[in-house]
Amino acid sequence: MTSRFGAVASLVLVVTMAAPSSALARHDDGSRGGAPLLPNITTLQPTGLRMDHSNAGARLLRFSNTIANVGAGPIELQPRKEDCNGDGNPANDRTAIQRIYIDADGDGVYRRSVDRAADPRVAGCFEFSVAHGHWHFHDFADYQLVDLTSGLVVASNDKVGFCLSDTLHPYPGVPGSPRHRYYRGCRRNSVQGQSVGFADIYDWYVYGQWIDVTGTPNGDYCLVTTADPANQLLESDETDNAYSQQIRLTASGVVPRADPC
Repeated sequence: MTSRFGAVASLVLVVTMAAPSSALARHDDGSRGGAPLLPNITTLQPTGLRMDHSNAGARLLRFSNTIANVGAGPIELQPRKEDCNGDGNPANDRTAIQRIYIDADGDGVYRRSVDRAADPRVAGCFEFSVAHGHWHFHDFADYQLVDLTSGLVVASNDKVGFCLSDTLHPYPGVPGSPRHRYYRGCRRNSVQGQSVGFADIYDWYVYGQWIDVTGTPNGDYCLVTTADPANQLLESDETDNAYSQQIRLTASGVVPRADPC
């Protein structure tokens, strides 16, 4: 798999998800027609790599993870009150409805004042994160440490939740990227998302930003970070969701390496 920005993650398989023929048939304003302005999720190079230890003595590989939207339309997730995780309690979760905006004027560029119609589709679940104190879109990221020789995953952190918001603006030149942040909320009924050209970073010191490598031998590995690993979200390109980076675990910490993996 090739990252949009040059990294190769050949050890990760991502399956392209095709939109069902009925998914974009009728917009939420009752109108029909118009091309979908799909987002494109991509993972940027992890930063801030370091080794840490938990209070229980676990050895933790920490890093900051950044996920960006470089597509034609925003990622937008609207909460709907219902029991999406099946535990019988509709108060502790919300169904996440992805809204796919429609290109009203046919210019291929999303403008909030013009492209108002959108197609809703169920994308997953919002759940409250006690550790972070706000609501997360469940299963938005996946972190794996892969053995370079065998290709086997030796350690991982699966089903990492994010509050999707406009934190950084690394790609202002992408057509349709607004000048200012739009998605800011992480509350129970907040609409979460990422504007075109914006990104969200979860810093290395945030709870859960780690892979537990306790007992993993020192040596060279491939760190693979993947956005939307279960392909819950509809987007224009599923091939650039992962970023891979070769790293070396040592007795004193972790060393990023320039070699691809």
